[in-house]
Amino acid sequence: MASTNKLLLIIILAATFFSTGCTNTVDDFKSNDFAEYYPLQIGKYITYRVDSVKFVNFQSQRDTFRYEIKHQIVALVTDSDGKDAYKVEKLIRGASSSNTAWTHQGFYLVKHLQNSLETYEDNLRIVRLVNPLRNEKIWYGNVYLADKAYNGYGYEFNGNEVISEWPFIYDLNETAYTYNGKTYNDVITVMQVDMSVNLPVNTSTTSAARRYGIEKFQKGIGMVYRNFDFWEYQKNENITVYTGFGVVMWMVDHN
Repeated sequence: MASTNKLLLIIILAATFFSTGCTNTVDDFKSNDFAEYYPLQIGKYITYRVDSVKFVNFQSQRDTFRYEIKHQIVALVTDSDGKDAYKVEKLIRGASSSNTAWTHQGFYLVKHLQNSLETYEDNLRIVRLVNPLRNEKIWYGNVYLADKAYNGYGYEFNGNEVISEWPFIYDLNETAYTYNGKTYNDVITVMQVDMSVNLPVNTSTTSAARRYGIEKFQKGIGMVYRNFDFWEYQKNENITVYTGFGVVMWMVDHN
């Protein structure tokens, strides 16, 4: 009888341990996988307002250009690897021209793989989302990018930087986000990079740099916010030069 009671006690203690351990682990996870935060269906679209930063006046000043862009899924195709991919058309128009017709800007591909979601846009292959959806999970979203991948955007990272090794990380703590009067609920955040050198820039600054990339995805909709700010600053004999780009996109309409 004593050995039986001892065995029962061991079983109860073990059950309690595993129950507590599982509860603590599950708290760090979203119950749904990333597919619910990037739904793919032909005909689906999202419209964004865009603030695009460029450097003008011999690259000495920042200027912001505003417009709207629509991303619409138009077809399911087979890519060069024989895998299914969704073809997305980009359409553009002026920010204050809601009655103006859209102008075609190009296409890109989205692939939903078993444990990741990848986009192929302007020769940039990026792993946007991965499973599991766990707070502070890290992956290398730029793993397929060359070190000079952003040359086409007028920006070349310095020779000491390997952008393919930037760690993307999930932040699942912020469930709602508001930007420019628009509130997005049930969101997940992907922080891609956040580095600064010698900021803010002032009259005594001779060199500075900013690397910032973040995206937010809303359940049932897709990407609702993006902020990329990649630039460098150099000052030599009162001549200032910026190189790089910036873009902020936020969703204003979807179906």
